[in-house]
Amino acid sequence: VLIRSMVSGGDSTFFVAGNFTSLCSVNGTSLTSMGMMDIFVARISYSGVLLWLKRIASPGNDGCGEICVIGSNLAIVGRSADTLDFFGMPVPAGQRGELFIGSFSRSGMPVACKTSTTIGFNASAWAKECASDESGNICVLGVTTGSSTIDSTGMNGQFLLYLDSTMKVNKAFAVGGNIFHDLLVDKSNNAYVIESYSDFNPVFAVETSYLKAYSSQGTLTYSYNIPANRWGRYYDIDIDSCSNIYFTGYYRRNPQSPVPTIFQVCGQLSSDLKVNWLRIDSSFNFRSGTRILPLNTINCFVTGEFQGSIILHDTLYASGQLKTGHYNAHISAPVTIPVIASTNFFCEGMKVALTATAAGAVYWYSSLTDTSTIHIGQNYSPSALPVGNYTYFAAARTCTVFTNRIPVTVTIVPYPVISVNSGSVCSGSSFTLVPQGCLSYTYPTGSNIVAPIISTIYTVTGDNSDGCAVHATSSVHVWPSSTITITHNRPVICAGESVTLACTGATSYTWTNGPIATTFAVIPFISTVYTVTSIDDNGCVNSTEYYLSVEVCTSAGDLYNHESFYPNPTTSEINITVQKEGDLLIYDTCGRLRAKTKLEVDANRVFLDGLPPGIYLIEYGEERQVRKLVKL
Repeated sequence: VLIRSMVSGGDSTFFVAGNFTSLCSVNGTSLTSMGMMDIFVARISYSGVLLWLKRIASPGNDGCGEICVIGSNLAIVGRSADTLDFFGMPVPAGQRGELFIGSFSRSGMPVACKTSTTIGFNASAWAKECASDESGNICVLGVTTGSSTIDSTGMNGQFLLYLDSTMKVNKAFAVGGNIFHDLLVDKSNNAYVIESYSDFNPVFAVETSYLKAYSSQGTLTYSYNIPANRWGRYYDIDIDSCSNIYFTGYYRRNPQSPVPTIFQVCGQLSSDLKVNWLRIDSSFNFRSGTRILPLNTINCFVTGEFQGSIILHDTLYASGQLKTGHYNAHISAPVTIPVIASTNFFCEGMKVALTATAAGAVYWYSSLTDTSTIHIGQNYSPSALPVGNYTYFAAARTCTVFTNRIPVTVTIVPYPVISVNSGSVCSGSSFTLVPQGCLSYTYPTGSNIVAPIISTIYTVTGDNSDGCAVHATSSVHVWPSSTITITHNRPVICAGESVTLACTGATSYTWTNGPIATTFAVIPFISTVYTVTSIDDNGCVNSTEYYLSVEVCTSAGDLYNHESFYPNPTTSEINITVQKEGDLLIYDTCGRLRAKTKLEVDANRVFLDGLPPGIYLIEYGEERQVRKLVKL
């Protein structure tokens, strides 16, 4: 009987697997082999009671790989020489020597089993190691004896398989190395593999060992080799609850010496694969550092072998001349607490969040001497604190190490008092926001100069040097533009005739090239545009243009008894003065009659609401004059 693998069930029992020939007997329960070499699996309580003993067998020579936990079940991998009897369940397999990957319940009942034949692996292979992630996916490390293909992936030599909990192959890829020693999978389904490369030349053998990490897609993400001159080998890797990776092995400093010095190597990698610590102890002969077991995030146990004597922790231990000894060593790494910041600033009323990180558990205290903890954990949030300075203390603890207390200072600062001006602007004008009380300000438009179209409320954010932000609002009222109306005192303006323009709608008027007054007397000789700038009760300035139409009058009758109309242009109506009643006819530019109305003697008011904007010809008066009319 040869034990190959053992794993804890996490329920006060453990599972053990290995190979046997002819007969396997455990606590009075026996198995008989089917072929030359079969596989046994047993479940045993921590008190040594055998719960069950089962067999995996074929008519040929079968090999046991590793056993691992997958969720509530377990998995086992190995090599089958023929059709496999897996816990009483027949599984097809060829006679060339195929890998098998099987799962079984804690009560010893088969769940599923796959061989090279059933997963499409077209070459002789052996599954050596297995590991699983938290979702029950399985990673298998194995070796083929020739070129092989699975899922169109060509492989020759060492390989990794990723399978889901139903044993379906999700990914297969080749990896380097010609000797493998251990495999583990982290929470992110990354695989960590110990690979060795041997060169057995006629002078002396050379072997280099690597700890490598592969992603679930087959990408090599990390490679770390043992510091050896000619010969080095890793044997075991493990992982703790914080995803730190532990490894152990050995290397020879003088491989050509008759009695070469051998050094045990053990160390820890962080979850991002940086070396946290590395320890080297020496033996005068034989290998050392075969297994490593993390106790927590800071301590671990290593085991190994030595001959003659070994130096551990600077102490010499002897086993007798050229006799093999075994050792167990307890390794502790230093614990440190890198404090995030010596001083933490928080605004009054905000939730205070303090952080201290360490390899072990973090304990918080209210003073250097207080024996009672106020919180356990890397993050601590005390109750609301008033403005002032406060100091808390954090320390890290493991089962063997307790660090000094590190002060963590907290400063609670008050919010600044912010204010900002409000005001009114005329339509089309800008307004400058002027906040006070803070060191810096943020404006909703990106600038403190705003140009609102309508009355608007602006929120200004102020900040002090400690990052405490406050807000204030500015109300900006927008005065609308005034409507200016310009009229004159004559129905018809003849060239050279005096006419008075009058403004309404504001409080102050300035005529271009004219007086500062409500009225402006002009004597135009041609039609002219007059511009007036007004200021209303709110101080808003507005500019208005007025078109004064001037007629060419050729007789005294034209000057004093003229039959005329105004305004022109117009928007909705015209005023017509005639000396005799008659019809008013309105034509468009195509000669079509568009409107007709009756005119009375003297002044008439004609509405043009039915006509669209455009140019028209009107005919009216005793002499049936035709004039151009522009409707806007």
